[in-house]
Parts: sequence; C-alpha cells; structure tokens
Amino acid sequence: MSKSLNRPPASAAASARPDEHPGATPIRAARAQISVARGQIFRPINLERRARFARIEADATRGG
Repeated sequence: MSKSLNRPPASAAASARPDEHPGATPIRAARAQISVARGQIFRPINLERRARFARIEADATRGG
C-alpha cells in the first residue's frame, strides 16, 4: 500500500485551512514560508558577498 492513499485529494488539502485540517498541509505551508523567508534573508547577503568578491577580483586583475 502506498502512503498517498491516506492523504486527502490535493484540492481538499489546498483549500483546507490549518485549523480545519490536521494533516500535512499546515506543515507544508510552514515549510514554504520558511523557505521564502530564508530566501529573503540570505539573497541580499549572497549578492553583497558576490559583489565584494567581484571587486576583489577586479582589483587583483588590475594589479591593485
């Protein structure tokens, strides 16, 4: 038996709010929110780091 048979249909899971449905949907929603938040936090840091590295590389190639 596959585990997918125990889950509700996708349409029901998508429309159900976490307080109405005790299944995996609230966990999925929380994970999605966490990944979005991580992207918002780390993307500027990565861009800044990349820009700093590019400046260092440019200085090194110019002989600075």
